[in-house]
Amino acid sequence: MQIRRWLNDEWKEIKGKVKYDIYKGVVFWLGAFVITSGAYFVHKIWHSEWVPYAAVFILSLFAFIWMSRYASKPSNSPSASPTRFKESVEPKKPNLRAEVMEAFFLMRRHSLSNDNFILLNLRVVNHGEEDAVVTDWGLTVAVGDATMPSREYEIEHNWQIQRMPMGGVAVMEIIDRDASSFLHPLKKGVPKTRWICFQVLPIPLKILPPHSAKFILTLTDAFGNSHISESGPGFALDTGELVEVQSGADNRRATGPS
Repeated sequence: MQIRRWLNDEWKEIKGKVKYDIYKGVVFWLGAFVITSGAYFVHKIWHSEWVPYAAVFILSLFAFIWMSRYASKPSNSPSASPTRFKESVEPKKPNLRAEVMEAFFLMRRHSLSNDNFILLNLRVVNHGEEDAVVTDWGLTVAVGDATMPSREYEIEHNWQIQRMPMGGVAVMEIIDRDASSFLHPLKKGVPKTRWICFQVLPIPLKILPPHSAKFILTLTDAFGNSHISESGPGFALDTGELVEVQSGADNRRATGPS
């Protein structure tokens, strides 16, 4: 079905371009005929047999003006992208966009596979007219043509962010695990932020944290609409590191820079 639709759209586009070329050719030859018949009409106007030439000149001039309207610009192809067409027709629907403000990584090594966790600080804005509630959060990690799925993972209580101010001492920051504000509808133009964690599922591979990967976020609202936002790839800024604070001790398990 997808191939058939693609072939149909391609044929409509080609047909529109061919039609435009035909119009241009017809207008060109009509213009040449108008000039020729006009010159011949002027030549014959002093003779008694000028009426047929005048009729031909007037008819060809009318046809030239009529055809030139269709050759003014190429035919627009109806094969617009489905997403753009849907947004223009239904601008009142929710339009959620997520932006990654910060990203931190935590890796736990095992014999068969590493556990990689990605902690994201997200900012979500509804650009549509209709309010919406996010019911599902999804993340796909992409590096080149390779992609890996993930699943939402609960932020552990002993996780903290170690900030290192320039010229200062390390400061431990407790992660705000409260995301209750997203239980209420997202209104147009009112941003909301939250921390959310995903566990990458690389089995059976044993990979390192994907620091410079592209993040493909999929937010599903209560109406069943999917809203996709992409972030990266690019250089990761060092805003701190995610560490596991061991209870009753100062020993911590740290990640690399975010």
